[in-house]
Amino acid sequence: MLLKSYDSFLNENFSINDFNIGDKVIVNGEQSSLQINNQPGIIGKKSYNRFYIEFENKFSTRLHSNSNNYYPRSCWNITFSNNKITIKKNSDNKYINKLTYEFLHSITNKEVLDSRMVYIKYTDKPDMISYLSLNKAQRLKDDRKWRSYYTTNQRQEVKIGKFLKKVFPDSTESQIEKMVNDYKFSYKHHFKFFDFEIVKGEDIRKYYLYTNYDDNGGRLHSSCMKQENDQHRFDIYVENPDVCSMLILKSPTNDKKITGRALIWKLTNGNIYMDRIYCANDDEMQLFKNYAKERDWKIFDVHGYTSSYHVQLQNDKNYGRDRNNPYMDTFKCYIKEDNILYSDYYRGNYDHFYDDH
Repeated sequence: MLLKSYDSFLNENFSINDFNIGDKVIVNGEQSSLQINNQPGIIGKKSYNRFYIEFENKFSTRLHSNSNNYYPRSCWNITFSNNKITIKKNSDNKYINKLTYEFLHSITNKEVLDSRMVYIKYTDKPDMISYLSLNKAQRLKDDRKWRSYYTTNQRQEVKIGKFLKKVFPDSTESQIEKMVNDYKFSYKHHFKFFDFEIVKGEDIRKYYLYTNYDDNGGRLHSSCMKQENDQHRFDIYVENPDVCSMLILKSPTNDKKITGRALIWKLTNGNIYMDRIYCANDDEMQLFKNYAKERDWKIFDVHGYTSSYHVQLQNDKNYGRDRNNPYMDTFKCYIKEDNILYSDYYRGNYDHFYDDH
């Protein structure tokens, strides 16, 4: 796996499958009253739910024998489910700067050298990587200029996808695409390269209009209700602010525009439900999902399964036929008498069906 899982990166936790015996790691936290502060070690062995870390430093008397000798091959037991402990890989890859290694931690020295792109570093753009060609790095050393490999003006930039294709030439297009999305998500999360806002009322109508979109692509731009002549359809959202709002992701380059949106519904059982996500950039889908997960919201099922959710509209207006209303991803069944929207899981009688697209 190129990157930590989304959950591991977000919560700075670890998965036991992310590590192998012999990996160098940095450990922080507390285990069985042993205080561990930024201590380097090596994974000596692991079982189904725990690591055994051989620490490099004698930072506690509990790592000594009775004669005060350090046990060099003795491992300290770290329980996988211990949320007081964090474990990160300790890179010895001198060709990738420390932060970039957190995003690309499985790339080896050999893979970097084979690509002939060395001293890899992130840039100020989430889709670009900075590097120094191997030939230029060797010339700098041979000329005894001793300038920093990471700051020299001879560095170049390349799209992250092109970089990964050179590093992993045997990977498929779909594997490269996933790596790219993982990298961009991790980058944006680390640098807080996103700005969410929940809007209601007329702002929902506003942010459906394509002129308020940034970036040209993705599901956001293929939305069938983005045109000016669709603006009349959104009354059912706009006029029920107590039960319907919208989460928007603002553009990092223009805070007047968005790169993603998702409707937020308050269900009759009190739960909050995030409907289908529309983004210009695929990697930003996970940002929305993490936002919802942190708040314990229900999330639209991309595989098509719909639970029996329903929403009680607050406005007594008869919203009527489908031509006057939006296409729905979830709440397609409208019961006029009770003023309720049901998910399409509903098996009873309904007055109107607001189909999706």
